[in-house]
Amino acid sequence: MRSIRRLFPPLVALSLAAAAPVDAAKLYMFVTSAMGPGNLAAWPDAENHSGLVGGDTICKTLALEAGLANPTAYRAYLSSSTDDAYCRLHGLTGKKSANCTQPSLPTGAGPWWRTDGKPFGDDLPDLLPPDYAVILPPSVDQNGVMPPPPHEVWTGTSSAGSAEASTCINWTSPQGTDNGIYGHLFRTGYSWATGYSGGCLTQRRLYCFETGDGDPLPVYPANRPLAFLTNQYGYGDLSEWPQAGGQSGIAAGDEVCRVLADYAGLRDPDSFKAWLSDASTDAASRFVNHGPWARLDGMLVAESLDDLLDGSIAAPINVMETGDYGSAAVWTGTLVDGTACTETCDGWSSGLDTFQGRYGIAYDMLADWTAIFTHDCDFLTKRLYCLHDVPLLFFDDFESGALLAWSARLPAE
Repeated sequence: MRSIRRLFPPLVALSLAAAAPVDAAKLYMFVTSAMGPGNLAAWPDAENHSGLVGGDTICKTLALEAGLANPTAYRAYLSSSTDDAYCRLHGLTGKKSANCTQPSLPTGAGPWWRTDGKPFGDDLPDLLPPDYAVILPPSVDQNGVMPPPPHEVWTGTSSAGSAEASTCINWTSPQGTDNGIYGHLFRTGYSWATGYSGGCLTQRRLYCFETGDGDPLPVYPANRPLAFLTNQYGYGDLSEWPQAGGQSGIAAGDEVCRVLADYAGLRDPDSFKAWLSDASTDAASRFVNHGPWARLDGMLVAESLDDLLDGSIAAPINVMETGDYGSAAVWTGTLVDGTACTETCDGWSSGLDTFQGRYGIAYDMLADWTAIFTHDCDFLTKRLYCLHDVPLLFFDDFESGALLAWSARLPAE
């Protein structure tokens, strides 16, 4: 059994429960509780400023009202025809293609924490292609809470951090016929910042980032059963995947998970099961042990099976068994309540266009993580989700490798 490269050392990862050192220089980011049209001067918090200055003023005003440190250091994650968001988060102007007016392209901005004390992501280049290493969705406002719908956020920015053509005329347009690029605050990958275009009269939010260089994010043991996204992908006939080992249907999906887990050196590789349903089996019914599950980077996915099925998860399942982050479509055949839908590529035995397969998206923490659309079973390759189905024999996760935990904890009365 051979361990392959991962972003974090074995059994060492970020933990939501762990705090950074007291003297750490933390940078924060948030999504605005306020919302408005693409003409930013129309927002009350813009104080009559327009364009990028208006966006920055909104961020600074909200940061000040929320009592955040260094409110004047916040900038809106917005691009215009003259300035890219990538440069602006470095406290600079200009275009990324021109090194933000510097001799070489700056790379130091970040890491960032959400205002609820959970990590958003590492240095800015890590959040962009090819890594897309967004740890948790940017779904928390300046007050540390998740805002209600709408979940759309103005950016005018590509996945690479540079300006798109649609920026509501540099954030000054009052016309519904003009468009602006926006992202989705409950998503990671590229989708948190880009991928959608809409009219400039629609009410949307902004992202606000504290500029500067922060201390590295801490690392801590990951001591829960794991959930991962496969780095391998294929069509709807799972028996044709190289790791299927002669199995077919759901059994082939399970074998893919186990082979990949074994190759990556994950603990209890034979205990992994694919998150798949077919006409006779609901995915939720296949798991004897009902969580919790966490990603390889330590981020909690769900505390229990019920938590997994309640319409949202704590973190997208966007980390592969290799430790890399993924932004992908995932075969599931499974609705948000864990039950089977009718589109399962004929029990995951067909790779033809005569059958359909339901899939989810690995960069979403709402219901779309497991069910968003259907595709023909020969249309575009997709990945799988793999979840541990291993019992925790000790209340303190002793068997997971957290050797220091068991001597210092007592079971709840």
